[in-house]
Amino acid sequence: MNFAPQKHLAGVGTSHGPTLATFDNHLYMAWKGMGNDQAMYRSSFDGTHWAPQQQLAGGTSVGPALAAFGNRLYAAWKGMNTDQAIYWSSFDGTRWAPQQQLAGGTSVGPALATFGNHLYMAWKGASNDQGIHWSSFDGTSWSAPRKVPGVGASKRPALAVFSNHLYMAWKGISNDQGIYWTVST
Repeated sequence: MNFAPQKHLAGVGTSHGPTLATFDNHLYMAWKGMGNDQAMYRSSFDGTHWAPQQQLAGGTSVGPALAAFGNRLYAAWKGMNTDQAIYWSSFDGTRWAPQQQLAGGTSVGPALATFGNHLYMAWKGASNDQGIHWSSFDGTSWSAPRKVPGVGASKRPALAVFSNHLYMAWKGISNDQGIYWTVST
């Protein structure tokens, strides 16, 4: 496999990395605005053209996360500035639902992944809490947040599904630059 030369998505920008997810035969991208612009934006790609950017409700000081689950596209994000609450919303292909708040907080933003019959979210805790927390969504409600025992992170964890297991990886706490991982059992 090779990658084609890079292309510039004209007229948009971000001060944090974007996120991608496939939903309803389109590729979706979401991102935080540039610099102090804490609005969130999204666009969809049909295989040929990117649609003009549209603003999502809410705002964030870091990049959002996206994942498809069931018949909806889900977004999750940390609040703006010092707001460390976790917010989420879903998209039915036409409109976004009003944002809702998840129990718990994060200083760096959550990660999302679909595994089995649930949508999973993982995040580093708020402020000095370097624990990794997670919750699952069954299409109706989120489970109470749980903490992964005995681990810590100073950045956002990553989630991915491989070989019928949910994997999580993260950077260590504080100055620990090691990469750690675990798998669902």
